[in-house]
Amino acid sequence: MIADLVSQAADALPPLDSIAETLVDRSAVYRALLGDLSDTIVAGPESFAQVETRRLGSLALYECRLHDMSHERHGLSSNANGYVFLQLAVSGTLRVELPDRQIEIRDGEIALFDPGRPLRMSADRIHLMTVRLTPALLEAAAPHAANLHGTVIEAAQASLLTDVTVALMRHAHAIPVAAGAGAVRAFGELLAIALQAPAAASNGDAPGGKKLARARALVEAKLTAKHLSPTMIAAESGLSRSTLYELFKPLGGVSHYVQARRADRLRMLLSQPGEVRSIAELAFEAGFASDSHASRTFRDLFGVSPGRFRRDHFAVAAQADLRAATASMTAVRPT
Repeated sequence: MIADLVSQAADALPPLDSIAETLVDRSAVYRALLGDLSDTIVAGPESFAQVETRRLGSLALYECRLHDMSHERHGLSSNANGYVFLQLAVSGTLRVELPDRQIEIRDGEIALFDPGRPLRMSADRIHLMTVRLTPALLEAAAPHAANLHGTVIEAAQASLLTDVTVALMRHAHAIPVAAGAGAVRAFGELLAIALQAPAAASNGDAPGGKKLARARALVEAKLTAKHLSPTMIAAESGLSRSTLYELFKPLGGVSHYVQARRADRLRMLLSQPGEVRSIAELAFEAGFASDSHASRTFRDLFGVSPGRFRRDHFAVAAQADLRAATASMTAVRPT
């Protein structure tokens, strides 16, 4: 358990105001934590990185104090294996550059990032709490979300989730193993509540947002139906086909969206611990007509075959746990 390797109590971490005065370069901690999830790491002359880790069931939690550090992923990667990272800015500002926009996460705000997608993240006197979310938890919390990368939850809507995230980081080591699954489920339910605000904003305020939300909900409900088609979606959503095509154009088109959601569902099934069914069985459950079609779609979206993804997923998860434990130990090693 990573909790057994925790370096020190969170309250013992140095205050942010003293980081620049400390002038301790621990960029190796940051590098060890990110590993293959970053192409480039830049440590400035006053760089500082201190990390504490916790493990609670399927959740990996990290508390970071970072200064004068940045990292960048230039292109798509399959290394993340479906994980999404929840970033809570306890204090300070995290600046993130995405291919299509720039965002800032300030005190009390939460953002979600897919570490396998392009971004550039800069940290300056920032106190972060990060939670690594599994595909299964995300599927339960936001089943209609096709892309959470870059989603920002404002402080007012994130307040309850923020309180629980901080509490889990502080007390995860004291939660009995038998109670861990329940704590993870509770966290997932609060995440679902917090995500309702940005989802409502994107679906309700944008032109045609409510129509699109209705059509996407239908796709989700009928995802495993082999007869799911644009004609069926339009008819059951009360939309004309031309309106349906226009609504889904920013998402790559109706057929692309359906296949992408099926691939996401297959990825979630492949990521579940203890799942031993064949790729063909899981592809059928995700809504694909054949395992060959599932494999082609999966490879096009994620860059690897379903079988390779399944093999790599648990190996990468084990390596990530080891890397987090190594970072935790390195954080207290004299420099």
